[in-house]
Amino acid sequence: CRAHFILYGRVRVREINHEMRHFIDLDGGVTHQPIPAPLGKQLSAEFSELLPRRVSIPTENELLSFQFTSEWADIVAKYIIGIAAAYSGDLDYAEALYTDALEILIGKDHNFPIYKKISERIPIRLSELYETRATAAHLAWVETHADIHINRLGEYLDKVSEPRLETPRVLNLRAI
Repeated sequence: CRAHFILYGRVRVREINHEMRHFIDLDGGVTHQPIPAPLGKQLSAEFSELLPRRVSIPTENELLSFQFTSEWADIVAKYIIGIAAAYSGDLDYAEALYTDALEILIGKDHNFPIYKKISERIPIRLSELYETRATAAHLAWVETHADIHINRLGEYLDKVSEPRLETPRVLNLRAI
């Protein structure tokens, strides 16, 4: 898909209120195939919303805190790269990344707002992939009238999650 992802930053140690703390400043970027400006803005907004930009960690429990921050960044990276892969047309890779992130989130505390947001968004993103695949199957069926394509259309629509079932595109494909 020719997508590239970079996560970079710096770590500083400072004393705040007589306590030594690590301050982590993170930033990142993802490249992808050309997409419409509104999609680019949406991707950028999600990246900014979910990535841990500034983290303060007491030096006392630094190992656990660094591990948590690393896992947080890993899940966000899988999710964001998945979006970029989907926008670039690599639906299989996007699905694999979403599924992997969702499996990692199973054992995590969903009281943490970022984990909660991602675990709510991944099923929607997966549904978008299935809708795209269903549309492609429909177009293949229109060209060939081969039963395999209409069967795939049904298989993909069966995987679409509840909130997306009432969208016009899904309703039209289900009618077909």
